Amino acid sequence: MTQAVKPIIEKVAYPLCYPIAKDKNGDLELKADHAGKMANQTYKMVVYTALTVWGYLVLRKTPHLPGIMGGSGTMKDAYESTMNGHPYIIFDTDMYVWFLYAQGIYWGELVDHVFIAERRTNFDEMLIHHLATVALVGGSSLTNQVGVGAIVAYLHMFTDVFAPMTKWLASTNYDSLSALSFVVGFMPTWFYWRIYCFG
Repeated sequence: MTQAVKPIIEKVAYPLCYPIAKDKNGDLELKADHAGKMANQTYKMVVYTALTVWGYLVLRKTPHLPGIMGGSGTMKDAYESTMNGHPYIIFDTDMYVWFLYAQGIYWGELVDHVFIAERRTNFDEMLIHHLATVALVGGSSLTNQVGVGAIVAYLHMFTDVFAPMTKWLASTNYDSLSALSFVVGFMPTWFYWRIYCFG
């Protein structure tokens, strides 16, 4: 679904991004390239924000979301709630649907990276990243660890909102705003969600 919406969001975002896209010495080719990157990052911001909000609304109704992530209870209680009755756990249907959709985003990113997107210098590193993500998230479904997988997917989605925002700003002439977004938005959320909550 989101891969079908991607060209629409990018097509709408491109003309809005073009006037503020970075250009050095009037290089229109560079400006167009940056506007294309901004349109792609706009798509990612929209999708990750929507998935994060949807994920929170679904997960807060379950015992799996700990208090430090906006739910209730301790990390220990949240983890134990994902293991009650294992391997024959029946999870909340809304959470399961959200988790499958979130998983689809990762599969879509892998397919896009391998078959659609322009190959960049970091292709191999990102391929390993996408393969590992799909293996971990898909593996949690296959082993009926949906509760754990959903929490991990949620905390990654939350921080993924700020990474494209910073990249979007980096493609403009507003370098100080990009640095501010990195320092105030991306790094604090990344450290809190991925190091403190996940660690």
